[in-house]
Amino acid sequence: MRSTFTIILLTICKLTNLFSATLFFENFESGQLDSWRTCQSWALDSQQVVDGDYSLRHFVFGRGGESYVSHPLEPIDLNAGNFSWEVTLSNGDWAPAGDEAFGFWLCADTTELSVASGYMAGVNLMTKDNRLTLVRFQNGKPVEEILKTRMVWDEGKTVTLKISHSPQGIWHLSYRDKSRSSGSAEYEEVEETPSLTMQATGAYFRFTAAHSGQFWLDDISIDFENTSPYVRSVTAVSPQEIKVQFSEKMMDEALSLQKYTLTSNQGSLMNIRHIRSERFYPASVFLEMELPTDWNLKLAVGSLSDEQGTLTNDTTIVFPFALPAQVGAVVFTEVMADPSPSQGLPEAEFIELFNNSGFPAKMEGWKLHIDDSKKELPPFIMAPQSYILLVGTGDSTLLSDYGTVYEIPGLSLRNSEFGLSLVSDKGVLMDSMYYDHNFFEAEKQDGGWSLERIDLNRLCGPSGNWLASLAVAGGTPGLVNSMQQANPDEIPPQVLGIRVESGQQLSVWFSESLSALPNISFPGKDFHVDSLQVSNNKLIEFFFPEETFQEGNSYTLHLSAFADECGNQTTGGDYDFAYRFLQPGELMLSEVLFNPFPEEVDFVELYNPGPNVVDLGGLSLATRDDSLALKQVSLISDAPRNLEAGEYVALAINADVVKSQYFTECPDCFLTMNEFPSLPDDAGRVVLLNRRMEILEEFSYDHAMHHPLIADESGVSLERKSFSRDVNERENWHSAAATAGFATPGYANSSMVKDESVAEWLKIEPKIFSPNDDGYNDRLIIHLSPGESGWLANIRIFDTAGREIRRLSNNELLASASELVWDGRKDNQQLAELGIYIIAIEAFNNSGQTRYFRKTCVLTDRIE
Repeated sequence: MRSTFTIILLTICKLTNLFSATLFFENFESGQLDSWRTCQSWALDSQQVVDGDYSLRHFVFGRGGESYVSHPLEPIDLNAGNFSWEVTLSNGDWAPAGDEAFGFWLCADTTELSVASGYMAGVNLMTKDNRLTLVRFQNGKPVEEILKTRMVWDEGKTVTLKISHSPQGIWHLSYRDKSRSSGSAEYEEVEETPSLTMQATGAYFRFTAAHSGQFWLDDISIDFENTSPYVRSVTAVSPQEIKVQFSEKMMDEALSLQKYTLTSNQGSLMNIRHIRSERFYPASVFLEMELPTDWNLKLAVGSLSDEQGTLTNDTTIVFPFALPAQVGAVVFTEVMADPSPSQGLPEAEFIELFNNSGFPAKMEGWKLHIDDSKKELPPFIMAPQSYILLVGTGDSTLLSDYGTVYEIPGLSLRNSEFGLSLVSDKGVLMDSMYYDHNFFEAEKQDGGWSLERIDLNRLCGPSGNWLASLAVAGGTPGLVNSMQQANPDEIPPQVLGIRVESGQQLSVWFSESLSALPNISFPGKDFHVDSLQVSNNKLIEFFFPEETFQEGNSYTLHLSAFADECGNQTTGGDYDFAYRFLQPGELMLSEVLFNPFPEEVDFVELYNPGPNVVDLGGLSLATRDDSLALKQVSLISDAPRNLEAGEYVALAINADVVKSQYFTECPDCFLTMNEFPSLPDDAGRVVLLNRRMEILEEFSYDHAMHHPLIADESGVSLERKSFSRDVNERENWHSAAATAGFATPGYANSSMVKDESVAEWLKIEPKIFSPNDDGYNDRLIIHLSPGESGWLANIRIFDTAGREIRRLSNNELLASASELVWDGRKDNQQLAELGIYIIAIEAFNNSGQTRYFRKTCVLTDRIE
């Protein structure tokens, strides 16, 4: 067979504007490889051929490696017209395995294929699944899988590939399996093909010793059909510059300002000040312009020619002046994850985005990440200072009255917690936030309220920049947030705690995420860190190669300066810590609510008798089963939580619910646990454990420990009367006083026994009061101080004629010190007449003790 090796030079074809040509053909029938490069590992084979008398074969045996062979092409732009390739590939009686791969280079920008950029069709080029694929390479590395076929390349295949590419970026691949009686398929994919100067074609083989020398190629052809160049796109790249992208490289006349006319949508002519390109023969040009006042512009481009002399038509393109959004330009501003029960808004989940920049933002190809789930956003352009709402399928009609709405198939938000991220088409994180239902106050946790961003310009420290909406309707979709205001983070990070987890592990907690890790050292110690692990840039766990810390010893950690994500810096310094475990008597059980109101929650209160600060981190609460084995062991807190000497803390599965039900003197003296042991209403045990699962205290309770005159025990806690007495002494526990609201979470118990005797049971003040709401002595306060719990009181108020005008209390359970208030009104809620009144008090307890008291007071209209 006669060899027909041909390269047709393009300069011959410039006599016409449009033409077709064969750029390259090789069937190896000449028996020569004179024009091939880096072919030391390749040779022509006449014994085992694909077609004709000769085929190109890899000719290395008995060792593994990788080989390239290339042939130069006359340089031409890949987007200059329609290209088509045909090649036949064959392997021996083997299937690719492990790291083995082979392929045909359609086009490359250099004959040095190991560092080339271009396109290759082959097997295992990017993924090891033996599937035939088309892959784009950049500097010798696979970067994008353009096309993946269903054909799995196995042993003994001989396959002819036909591949084409158009200036519009359309790739088409078909194959015919010549080693089978049947087997062919066609595939198509569209890619915005980057500019590439084709300068070589060739082959690649990555092989093992077992399969070296068993790869063949034959019948290679590359055909070209010239097409007219065109303007592919016009996009804004900066506030005063647009990019004009051509389908291929153009002649230098594309750099002439006279070829371009820019007008606003209203027809106003806009000044083009300067033109530039990134290379001499540009595939794109950049036009510097005046600052636009209209976001829809019109560009007219005169006739231009490509490198082959083919002319473009006069072109007019209308385009939106939408800039690639910068980080923080488009932000999350509101999230409605639990819309039911509605406070006034439609019952639909939504995520609100806001364009916080002064220019339109093009969001084509952007993705919304909800934890690990990725949702493609529709291609849209956000006007400056505008909102959009993202909703699930079918919910757009519910929220259409609130602005622009886009449905995202499969969008669903958990009521509890999740992370949101907004990622651009370039993979850049544009904004993120973390949703947690604990951000809501207790009364808003049942649903119907959105979470709103406070400061739209604050891109760091997100956990302190979101709050529940204050809007009456439960949220502000499409409107300015109810909480929107400046909210800069100016608080430097702090070390929350240091804990020795074991002799080889040390944990350090910070109050917020750090921008970089501080350096550490241990003054006076030769400690060496083996490795470390970081969680959310707030927890650093250091691991040591050997037993470094000894139980019972104290140490010092030195930290260099460290800063949070907002740049607030802490100087650093020395921090003392010890390796020890909490012992009995250092932390005590103080109060237990085991029979809460319906829809409310149990709580357990702890007390630190001092003198040391106690870290609650790593401690646990538990109960026992019928065999008295520990069950429902629940971690109080993983992170450090210090309890100062003399302080109380109330633990619950939802501390906000407890705070909403009971008065507290210390709203910060609460801690929400991720899990909480179930406390039976009739009887049970509360077990407090240290980090080594040793018992610090254990309390066995039953409902009979409540005061017998309490008709309904729901919502009434048991309080410890004395910390100096045994925790399981029944007389040491008492029902919380009614005057204290039947529970005292987070502060001193109402039933605490005073060590000293009470000198005076009753005190009233002021003795003269005027209920005229002038802010001065408007109420009469009655102080009752029995000195211990268990007393009940009846309080009646009489006029000077001996008539009862008000029953202030009836068998009310008193605390060791209680206060009651008379507002000057009678039982019928009418204000009592001016004059002298008698306060009669009867107090008694279960032991049969009774006390009677009488005091007088004066009710007047004005106190001078």
